Amino acid sequence: MKHILFIYHLTTKGDDMKNLNLFARIVWATLITMTMLAFAGCDNDAPNPWYNNQENTGGNDSNKIPGTQQAGAGGATQQNPSYMEGFAVNFNIPKDWRYNMEGAASEDQIILDQPSSDGYKPYVMMDLYWSHQGDETKAKQLAQEDHNSRFNWTDSISNKEYKPYYKEMEVGGTKIHISGAINTYWGNPSWSETFWFSRDGVVYQIVLDDIVEKHLDSVKVIIESIQRKS
Repeated sequence: MKHILFIYHLTTKGDDMKNLNLFARIVWATLITMTMLAFAGCDNDAPNPWYNNQENTGGNDSNKIPGTQQAGAGGATQQNPSYMEGFAVNFNIPKDWRYNMEGAASEDQIILDQPSSDGYKPYVMMDLYWSHQGDETKAKQLAQEDHNSRFNWTDSISNKEYKPYYKEMEVGGTKIHISGAINTYWGNPSWSETFWFSRDGVVYQIVLDDIVEKHLDSVKVIIESIQRKS
């Protein structure tokens, strides 16, 4: 810095130093420019977490299932990219569905970014839980108890009455017990179904914010792959 100040001091002399003055000004401007570029370069040395974090839930195609990585991030990838190690259960993710990385730590939720079958909901959600130890008898009991706790709902505008229902059906050889009721969260009455089933001595509860019949393939994937997380 002393040398720079000395050069700058030379530029203040009389007319007999015009040539030296011009040269000094050029050196002065060059040194300032180099110093500014050096400081700017320091900021670029910091790692960019947006591109390097394989579990980033933002843009840049980084909304990945934990255990997978972005292209170019390095390291190994999962052998089965559809397999999800969730909070309470492990399962395979059905085609076109995605795991909700922002879900609460008490549940495992997957989302289908398509409108519900009646068109009232902008996307479809499915919440997955393990409920109890038990067999199909326990699964049926839980579904019926849920159904019995529901009440009829009347639309104040259309005056139409919606009655909760209970039904049973088989999906891929597994009997499921369904309690259906109206959901008005999106401003219009829209059916949602909660169902219970037993597998390997564990009763699972699945909340589908739509109708099971409209998502049979996806429900089948969940039923066949879900496991209680130990």
